[in-house]
Amino acid sequence: MFKRRSRKSELDQEALRLWRELALMIWGSKCLITGEEASEMHHFISQGQSRLLKHDVINAVPLAMRIHKKIHSSAKPNEARQLKQEIRDKRGKEWCDYIDKKERLNLGGFYGEDYLEKVITELRDQLDKSSKI
Repeated sequence: MFKRRSRKSELDQEALRLWRELALMIWGSKCLITGEEASEMHHFISQGQSRLLKHDVINAVPLAMRIHKKIHSSAKPNEARQLKQEIRDKRGKEWCDYIDKKERLNLGGFYGEDYLEKVITELRDQLDKSSKI
C-alpha cells in the first residue's frame, strides 16, 4: 500500500522546486568552485540548521556533484571546511554578513502549511519579476 505524502510535505517539495528554479536564474548553472556545469543546488546553511534560510535563494550555491559530495561526506573534515571557506571568499563579505545574520535568527511561530503557502507565493512572485527582466 502506498502512503500518501502529507499536504505539508507536498508544499515543502513545491517550495524547494521553486527555490531551485529561482536560484538557477539568480546564480546560474555553473559550479561556484570549479566553473563546471552545476548539477546540484547546495544549501550553504543546511536545511535542518535553519528553517529561515531553507527557502532563501541567497543561501543557494550551485555546485558540481563531486564538490557537493565532498562538502557533505568527505572523509577529510578539512576538505569540507576549505570548500565552505572558498564559497565564502567567492561570495564576499556582504553575502557572508547576510548569511551569518539570518543563520542566527529564529523562524519563530509554526512551520506549517500556512507558512509554506506564503513561501511559495513569495518565490513565485520573485520568479515572475526575474523572468520579466
